[in-house]
Amino acid sequence: MLLALSKLAALGFAAAVHAARADLSREGGHLWNARLDTLEWMGVDGQRVYLTRKPDTTGYTMTSDSLWVGPLPAGVAPANTSIDRWGRRWAMVVLPLPSDLTAASRLLIHEAMHVMQPSVLPRPDEPVNGSGFDYLDGPSGRLWLRMEIAALADALSGVDGALPAALVFRAHRIDGASPEERRRELALELSEGLPEYTGWDLTDSSGFVAVLRAPEAPQQSWVRRFPYLTGTAYAFLLDRVRPGWRKGLTDTTDLGALVLEATVGKRYNEADIVAAEQARWAKRKAQLDSLTAVFVTGPTVRIRPKVVYISFDYRAQVSLGANGNVMPNLTWKTNDGGELLAANGGLVTADWTELRVPLEGQAFTSGRLASAKKWQAGDWSLALPAGWVVKSDGASWIITPGEDSVTPH
Repeated sequence: MLLALSKLAALGFAAAVHAARADLSREGGHLWNARLDTLEWMGVDGQRVYLTRKPDTTGYTMTSDSLWVGPLPAGVAPANTSIDRWGRRWAMVVLPLPSDLTAASRLLIHEAMHVMQPSVLPRPDEPVNGSGFDYLDGPSGRLWLRMEIAALADALSGVDGALPAALVFRAHRIDGASPEERRRELALELSEGLPEYTGWDLTDSSGFVAVLRAPEAPQQSWVRRFPYLTGTAYAFLLDRVRPGWRKGLTDTTDLGALVLEATVGKRYNEADIVAAEQARWAKRKAQLDSLTAVFVTGPTVRIRPKVVYISFDYRAQVSLGANGNVMPNLTWKTNDGGELLAANGGLVTADWTELRVPLEGQAFTSGRLASAKKWQAGDWSLALPAGWVVKSDGASWIITPGEDSVTPH
């Protein structure tokens, strides 16, 4: 009985290999710009393997179906994956295959695509440890994923408004995941979703929507199964909305984001907005670099009052991040006659303990001011009463109030 079952498994494997080779040959290398019909498979039936090519070793004989049969190699754990043996990479499948020949061919093509990773398809590293890997087993993760899958089925069926809904549900799903889980989900949609898409595309894609709509048993886990549905669905949607999307994929590509860019982004003139924002940022960055050189890395006058009370034009304020903010039309005054006027701006540090203006060649002398003093630069003027203390700090100068100075207002 076992021998008969094994023979049936071998016959099914041989028929599926023939069908898969025909599907791959028909495709002609157009999908991924690579010929796929020269790949080899290894079918595992218990402790026996069937190979589509003679291995570079002894102990294997040819069958009447032009397969090579022999013992399971030592150290090989049977699984649907790709494996290196005898100087080549094989697509390994566990027998028996599905009785439906189209489904069996689809499975062989899926596993064959793993052989083409990462030379043809991306294969990002999937995080194997971290927090949140049970997210898709919990109620929140399952809720958003099931709604996303239902909306994807409608989107592929041409239902109006279904695609934006799917993208909203996807955003909720991704947002609720931990950083490690987010990377895992995006990686799996590439590493498993794209091979599954290829299998459906090269066999009979008309049945895929029915798979998306198939009822799920309550105990079913989505943790590893989801990319076979979401990754495949987004790939088919990209065929419709973004021709040429298969070129330039990387290990960090987000298939959902590509769909979003090609649909919602296009509707709201994303390309024009991106171009305008890039041009704006180029100018803004030049401005920030210039202000940083003036107020942060260049020589400055640094006033450190007991308390900073100022007025300025808040509409034109420019942030330099952790270095503080440049305040145009800055005015600082004290009751005892201290005053800083900086029409073109002064920098207030992030902790509001220091005012800065560019040195602009002004001459200072270290020590306590014996009398009132005024400095006039091109962009600012500074007046200080007696008692304030001036000290050198490299190319800059630090000014602090004396012990008897008046609190500013």
